[in-house]
Amino acid sequence: MVQIENGAIALTNLSYQNKISLQKITLDNFNFDSSKQIVQLKILSLKTFRFTGGQAQFELPNLTFNDLSVNLQNQNFQTASILLKDAELLDMTQNTLLFKLPAMDLKKVAFNLKNKTLAIGAIQAKNSDLKAWLNPNGELNYQ
Repeated sequence: MVQIENGAIALTNLSYQNKISLQKITLDNFNFDSSKQIVQLKILSLKTFRFTGGQAQFELPNLTFNDLSVNLQNQNFQTASILLKDAELLDMTQNTLLFKLPAMDLKKVAFNLKNKTLAIGAIQAKNSDLKAWLNPNGELNYQ
């Protein structure tokens, strides 16, 4: 379903082969310059993203990109910030929470696919929980 309200476009209830689901994508102040092949958004918000594959399930209830610019021709994007809230990684076979991240904020993110570069100005995480253990061969295993 597509909704357009107050300059924002919303796509709801998207899924792919019962492995990837997304409850809602919101695009606010969407602008596309076809001559330069640049997409700009004030806010790109994803709600309740879920990926299930093999023994794991990754769930991300809130993901927001602020001041996002994607240059299709140069194969790069940059954003003022990426905010993740309440991310979880579960081991489905043992019904165990492996990773919990209540909040993470990435500032000044730039990614260039052509040059294979990633730059992040700052990372801030709060109240994270990560499980780690030693494998029988002595290697540290953390997820």
